[in-house]
Amino acid sequence: MKYCTLDEICITLEKYENILITSHVNPDGDSYGSTLSLFLFLNQLNKNPRLIFFNDIPENYKYLDGLENLEIYDANLHDKFIEECDIIIVADVNDPKRTKSLENPIRNSNAFKIVIDHHLEPQPFADQYFVDTDACSTGELVYKIITNFNNQFITPAIANALYVAIMTDTGSFRFPRTDSEVFMIISRLLQYGADPVKNYEEVYNQSSLSATKLLGLAYTKIEMHYNNLLCIIVLSDGDFKSVNAIEEDNEGIVEKTMALKGVKVGIFISELKHRNEIRISFRSKDQYNVREYASTIGGGGHLNASGARVPLQNLDDLKNKIIKDLAYMF
Repeated sequence: MKYCTLDEICITLEKYENILITSHVNPDGDSYGSTLSLFLFLNQLNKNPRLIFFNDIPENYKYLDGLENLEIYDANLHDKFIEECDIIIVADVNDPKRTKSLENPIRNSNAFKIVIDHHLEPQPFADQYFVDTDACSTGELVYKIITNFNNQFITPAIANALYVAIMTDTGSFRFPRTDSEVFMIISRLLQYGADPVKNYEEVYNQSSLSATKLLGLAYTKIEMHYNNLLCIIVLSDGDFKSVNAIEEDNEGIVEKTMALKGVKVGIFISELKHRNEIRISFRSKDQYNVREYASTIGGGGHLNASGARVPLQNLDDLKNKIIKDLAYMF
């Protein structure tokens, strides 16, 4: 794999015209913020970028200026463009499998491929990797790319997109990688027009009634193991239907497991029958490495925040297996 410098990736971005920008399935704030800011920036360079994702946009991110340009992948509409475009940028993810149905078109395209990411263990499929595992977010890397060209490219729309990327991936500036450089970047984004009040309100304080009911149901499902060091929540497809909830309504539930006193590892398992899969989210504190286990079941992420998706199976059996498998941690 070819890792590149900041200058090298900027040279690459200047070189090409027709550009696909995409990210992982079930995008988060960093996915939307980093890719949207790239899209808006490349438009200013008079390129032809297209923002194409597997998923539709959750309500709490639709307020971001420019995100209305995001297209939901349709093979009939997009495969020709993906096949013929000059460059493909895969951001905030380093394994094409996590782009779901875009994986094969991306792999089969002759386009030059770039990964912009801060996760560990990138997979060998791209031509160039701009990766920094010490960065707090992919948004931080995109900020450095844009400002390496010129600070004047950061419009208020880009500033807000980058602010959301960094805010969400640092857990509102409380995760370990939140260092002085992060706050320096945030201070500059405020100067360029980022609105911290609006961004927080829109992302975190606009929960739907169904999502709120789902969270309440999730609290009733809490299980504690290993002397209360492990907290686990399991929600079935029937649980979602009982409160008229949809997949995106489960965002943030895994974080609630870590709010319990003494918990070091939190797990949220959600059954997604419409996708024929089960989503498993892991969180941890200190040196409890959940990425290591997530990778053994086909997932990945960070030491303290990881995830995986597995085929549909018996929920109780899966839960019990995970609890047993994690005994070595405790």
